[in-house]
Amino acid sequence: MSEQLINDVLLHFVYDDTTRKAECNICRRLYQATSANLKRHLKHTPLPTITGEDWTFYVQLREILGPLKQVTDTMIGEKYFPGSYVIVITRCISKLLQRFFSRDDLLPLSREIILLLQSGLVDHFEQIERNETLALCTFLDPRFKMVPFDDQNEAEKTKERVTNMVAALIAESENTNALSKPSDTDDVTLECDSLWDSFDEAIKSSTLTPLSRATHEIDMYLFENHLRRKDQFGKLNCPLEWWKNRQTVYPNLSKIFINNCNIVATSGPCELMFSETGPIINQRRTRLTNIKMEQIMFLNVNSPEARFQEYDKS
Repeated sequence: MSEQLINDVLLHFVYDDTTRKAECNICRRLYQATSANLKRHLKHTPLPTITGEDWTFYVQLREILGPLKQVTDTMIGEKYFPGSYVIVITRCISKLLQRFFSRDDLLPLSREIILLLQSGLVDHFEQIERNETLALCTFLDPRFKMVPFDDQNEAEKTKERVTNMVAALIAESENTNALSKPSDTDDVTLECDSLWDSFDEAIKSSTLTPLSRATHEIDMYLFENHLRRKDQFGKLNCPLEWWKNRQTVYPNLSKIFINNCNIVATSGPCELMFSETGPIINQRRTRLTNIKMEQIMFLNVNSPEARFQEYDKS
């Protein structure tokens, strides 16, 4: 394959596309191109011969990089890319690369590219399941739970850690209730106490410990069916809505989810927010105060998009 041809074609397709995803579309456009199209696009450049092996390599390269493009599109397309996606997407990419590598028709150069990608995954994400924050986010995401974990030991460690967190919340709640509970002599008579004493003592002796109650709540959560990633209309389901509807069923797990699983996996939303301040802060609006600027950016980021559709039409 001619190195000059590769440079000419890639540079043409990169700089001919003004979108931010130009690099992701290079292989797809090369795959769709024909010799006639290339001659039309490169009519001022001598066109070397592209062999059948070269085109086969383009096709395989497009298949190999396809999942990475899907990840890029997902990160760009979603307003917030949750931390629970990191372990899931990493494992999905790793399994897809293994599937590609096991094919018998791969060219040597395609195998080399797959090995480089696998090496990068190992270098950056080999210990990703040991990250307690990301593991907790994945475990408490009703779409994933314990399924994405390749290392079941790490999955069990995460489950044990969540169990201890729930037990601590239950114990704290019981201590608070015990301190605020009125004495028995405030609202009942001696006769009533003597009548119900044996029953009350039996109930107290049969009360579950905080750890056993925490284990029961987590087992119920794991036993419930997973939340489908998309609904019947193809719209992405929201785990926040799922937890909102089940906060009375899993009161302690929902608190842990709200307090610990609100992180994002990429700084893209934050960088986009700062980029959008450019048109707002300019030489003609130098008297904007910091508080006013925060209010404008809050509305810009959090206002429902449907509110602005009628203005866009006009």
